[in-house]
Amino acid sequence: MPALVFLRAGFGYAYLRPKAPFFAFAWAFGLFTFYAWHEPQVWRTNAFLCWFGIAAISLYCLHLTWAFATELHSSATHGNDSGKPHLLHLLSLENSQPAARFRQFWVIWAEPAIVLLAALLARMAAIRGMTLSAWLLLVAPCLWSKEALNYWFQVSQRKRQRDTLEDAEDGLADRQERAEAAPPAASR
Repeated sequence: MPALVFLRAGFGYAYLRPKAPFFAFAWAFGLFTFYAWHEPQVWRTNAFLCWFGIAAISLYCLHLTWAFATELHSSATHGNDSGKPHLLHLLSLENSQPAARFRQFWVIWAEPAIVLLAALLARMAAIRGMTLSAWLLLVAPCLWSKEALNYWFQVSQRKRQRDTLEDAEDGLADRQERAEAAPPAASR
């Protein structure tokens, strides 16, 4: 989630619902930042990580507030949508709506690749906050696995819906066949 708040906007309300782990992370990270701020040696090695974490916490709170406000006005999306990528927001400003396949490619492959590239560039640039690059190296596969899992759930949900509709159609066809068959003639 800390990487997603930078890459996307417009999260579904249900997606932001499990707030307790993130609030615990935010509290712990805030305490670590406070500690690092008052210890010059720790601050020198973790400054970029601290700024990244504080920005992620602020953006998460902003997204959560926005989702809560739209929920109050009954216009929130209740899906488990992991947000709309900023690139798709830019494309929609130009009245260009990319295909669903492009969105799928972007969220499963391109965004984790961007995070991985940022981690590698931070490491190659020899920025003092090496902990940020190590943390981003961990975030990239987590981001990929989360989106791959979301995609798998969508595929399985569509399959269940298709199977349910086929079962319902089969049941209706059987009932129609029984109704069309003439009842046997009554005899004495």
